[in-house]
Amino acid sequence: MVKRTIKSFFFFILATSMAFAVSPVKLSVKLGAQTQNIPYRAETGMGWAVDGKLAYSLTDKFDLSLDVAYDHTVLDEDSVILEWDWAYWDERYIDWLLTGASQEEVDSISTVLEYWRPDSSYHGVFKPQQWMEEIRLTLSADYTIPFSEKLSMFGSIGGGLSIYTRRLKVVEDWMKVFTWEWDSIAVASGTLDQEDLDNYLIFMDLHNSDPATYQLDSTNAMVKITYDYFAQVTHFAPDKKGIKFYLTPSIGLRYSIAKDIDLECAYQGIFYLSVGDGVIKEQFPIRSKSMIWLGLTFKY
Repeated sequence: MVKRTIKSFFFFILATSMAFAVSPVKLSVKLGAQTQNIPYRAETGMGWAVDGKLAYSLTDKFDLSLDVAYDHTVLDEDSVILEWDWAYWDERYIDWLLTGASQEEVDSISTVLEYWRPDSSYHGVFKPQQWMEEIRLTLSADYTIPFSEKLSMFGSIGGGLSIYTRRLKVVEDWMKVFTWEWDSIAVASGTLDQEDLDNYLIFMDLHNSDPATYQLDSTNAMVKITYDYFAQVTHFAPDKKGIKFYLTPSIGLRYSIAKDIDLECAYQGIFYLSVGDGVIKEQFPIRSKSMIWLGLTFKY
């Protein structure tokens, strides 16, 4: 049923485009900013978009339009790793870190986003970064109300489909503490064996050249140098892909800056259909969003 609907939608777009090809048209190019209306899976969802619009003027005030847009949305969601159902992360990676961890422990790592080794020699901080890319195809009917020779207001209502890809990567910042110790009496008396003496001389040179990194802590019994090693690792989760239908109203202003060119500023709402419980909730993270557009319309 979905495939049949998609085929029908593309056929309608093709037929509309062929009609545009032999009729007076308007071509618009726009840049936009976007944000989700209310928190859903993510606390925030913000991004940018570009759009190309082809409109056929049925009358002086009424247009039939076809839009093709690319949206890029960055999503902030603390529980995204837990929601993603990432087999490698849940069944292999975290299990390797914790060695036989229970599901509760795995979930804890995925939500707390931090790991301490019991002996404090390792410390990891996990930073998930989630974003979504959409190719949106929209058919709409536009109505224009002129205020003056140059200024006019327009409104439109339409619908379309979004071909989306939702992506996730986890950037991990790791720290490991290395510690070297020598008997202070053996150091003072020169009785360290050759290997310990070589290590002692190497690390004392490192401390003398960079005391902030190689920290010296001497007591009556021991000479100790500590070194914190930092590393960053990035893991990419499998993409989530799909198609989502939506309804979209918009309203805006146009100002004529030349005979055949209008400057356009508009608000657009995107309201996605069938966003609810179950698999759909896991796949698609937004219920609705608002967009602000700025662009130029060329009249032919």
